[in-house]
Amino acid sequence: MNLIAGNRMSSWFYCFLLSAAVVLNFAGCDGGSTVGKGSGTANGTAATGDTDDHDHDHESHADHGPNHGHLITADSSDHGLEWTHSNSNDIIRIFLLDGKKEKNQPAKVDSLTISRATGNTSDKWVLTAVNPNSAGESAEYMLDSKELNLAMALGVNIEIKMGDKTVKATIPPHAPHDH
Repeated sequence: MNLIAGNRMSSWFYCFLLSAAVVLNFAGCDGGSTVGKGSGTANGTAATGDTDDHDHDHESHADHGPNHGHLITADSSDHGLEWTHSNSNDIIRIFLLDGKKEKNQPAKVDSLTISRATGNTSDKWVLTAVNPNSAGESAEYMLDSKELNLAMALGVNIEIKMGDKTVKATIPPHAPHDH
């Protein structure tokens, strides 16, 4: 009798886990759709898999930028920043924006580094320019990294070196979601 009761309990437990996994898989802003439809990049071509194109209010999210990502407040009035990510891949993109955060603003960047804001702060990720122009300027920087994707939800610091100027910003900890 105890063996039968134990098997029933195991069956219920596994059904519960399966149900929870299904619910978590479909939870989120866009019900699991791939992000990236209709976004622009520094050179006017469409980005793939990293920006969002859905219509609804995000009460807990910051405003969205021209690439449908999250706006970041930088310590520079000359530059705005925007970042995008997707739960369907591990690509993180940072976009350089004009001071009004309305459009992409290509610039010659010596380095764009993201580091953890807490915990193991020695972890650093360097993003590379996407489609730089002949002068080496780009408005879009990216990295495909599972570790960085996970760190973004825990809060990160961004440091962008452009010649003798350094622009810094922080993305605070936040609940993971698809954008």
